[in-house]
Amino acid sequence: MKTTKTKLSALAALLAVVIGVSACGSGSSTKSTEDNEIAQAANALKEEMGDKDFNEAASAIKDELAKDEAKETEAAEETIKEIVPTDEILNADMYSGKLQLGNTVFTFPISAKEFFENGAVLSDGKDPAARVISKGYFSDIKFDVDGYTFQKTIHNYDKNENKFLTDLDIDDVPIKENVICPGGIRIGSTIAELDEKWGEPQIDELNSRKYIKDYVYINYFGDYVNVSGCSYTVFLDLDNGVVSGIMRDIREDTDELIEIEENTLRAGKVKYSIPKRLTDRNMMFEYNGKKYVLGFSTGYVKDDKRPDIGEFTDSSVTEYLNSFSYDDGEYLYDYKLNGSELVLVESLNHKNYAEINAAKYTDDDRYCYLNFYVYSCDDEELTDDVIKSQNELIFAVAESLEKIPE
Repeated sequence: MKTTKTKLSALAALLAVVIGVSACGSGSSTKSTEDNEIAQAANALKEEMGDKDFNEAASAIKDELAKDEAKETEAAEETIKEIVPTDEILNADMYSGKLQLGNTVFTFPISAKEFFENGAVLSDGKDPAARVISKGYFSDIKFDVDGYTFQKTIHNYDKNENKFLTDLDIDDVPIKENVICPGGIRIGSTIAELDEKWGEPQIDELNSRKYIKDYVYINYFGDYVNVSGCSYTVFLDLDNGVVSGIMRDIREDTDELIEIEENTLRAGKVKYSIPKRLTDRNMMFEYNGKKYVLGFSTGYVKDDKRPDIGEFTDSSVTEYLNSFSYDDGEYLYDYKLNGSELVLVESLNHKNYAEINAAKYTDDDRYCYLNFYVYSCDDEELTDDVIKSQNELIFAVAESLEKIPE
């Protein structure tokens, strides 16, 4: 929305052109060239019209523009008031995949064809059925629903054929101020409303909460993984007692193998590729009939040289690892040797949660370091066997780390 000042400036410039006023002379050094020209044009116009006529005209213009501003503001507020939760979204299960965008409820994942048939339009006004996404590629798509703009990355995972946008799927959309989640929860909802509608989270981190259901990695086959489920991360503004942000990750139940995308960690010119689908969300797993969460915390490239172990052998690695002790948790480790390469998984069990570190060491002076964590969904004390039950998956992630040539 243009401000009154902007409209007055534009109008002053237009009047100056119409009556042939030349923008010349000196202006304030703090003004931009454009502001100087407009100020000079206005002064010239004032001199030509006379103070009285100029001031009356300017006053009339301000009054008209103020009325326009008021009408636009009223219209915008009225639009916001119209966006209220529907019965469908109020009664929806929080893990159902439903979101209300503007006044319309969509269930994700959704085919792009159905999405556009039910009210979404491309922001550039073009036909989505004519938009091509190249084979094995992705495109950032801007679209509107009820006048609100969203942006979403749409992937064409087929490496052999180009696809029309309407032949692809939309897994989810970002949750903005104008998006309403199941139960009516949205950015700006009170923490009390969140408690009432969504109950206890699986992970409570004071200023953020994680709600997770059936987010299980079923299989890991080198470069492929099979996933299903839904999770929310809700950020809290504790000073004002409201929800300040919501992130959702949802995957449809499927027996298909989904190719892992690569993520990149870098330090200077050194880069490592890591399997993104194994490190960008929380995972639920079961052990002896109880549910736990395995989450990826951080990943970074270290500048340190590899551990001072000497030659990597079972005895030298074991002796090195047995030298560590911690007062605030039980230290666990496991490792794999492949010639001069060491893949290490270290855990620190704090009983109510565990920290897990994984790294792949070679003879290089940099290495990639990954941090994971484990929580019990039922506030059970963590045992060593529960933590170690995820070592196979974490080893697979660490072993897949690759240094990208400069």
